[in-house]
Amino acid sequence: MEEIYKPKISKMIGMFILCFVLLCLGILVLFLPGTGSILVGIIMILLFGTGSFLSIANAFNGSYLKLTDDGFEVKFSFKKYFTNWKDVKSFSVTPITSNRFVSYTFSDSYNKQEIGRNIAKSLSGSEAILPDSFGKKPEELAEIMNNWKKKSR
Repeated sequence: MEEIYKPKISKMIGMFILCFVLLCLGILVLFLPGTGSILVGIIMILLFGTGSFLSIANAFNGSYLKLTDDGFEVKFSFKKYFTNWKDVKSFSVTPITSNRFVSYTFSDSYNKQEIGRNIAKSLSGSEAILPDSFGKKPEELAEIMNNWKKKSR
């Protein structure tokens, strides 16, 4: 049995529009005399050009969260990874700036990526987060994932 959740395309399109507008502003800063520094223009073009590309790619390249009996698989920004339910202690919601993300804490028996997990925990209070809420409210998705974890025992 499996369930698949996909990100809201409207959110990704909104992100694309914002990044594209800022990309155009970066081009203006770079090429119009007296508008700013060349370095600022280059940084804006690189940053918001990448953001424009990634937002469209995530909207249409098949990004997803797949819940299965064995664990969950996330595909986002051309990267795919799988985590077993047994490796996760629990799911919750973590606020980071003005956003809320589904976060999770690894089980005590999970001993991989300890340095990265400790850094993430010191920065955000959790060991790992999902990159998106995949069309659900973070609280709702955390509850769904906790229920799947309970069913897997």
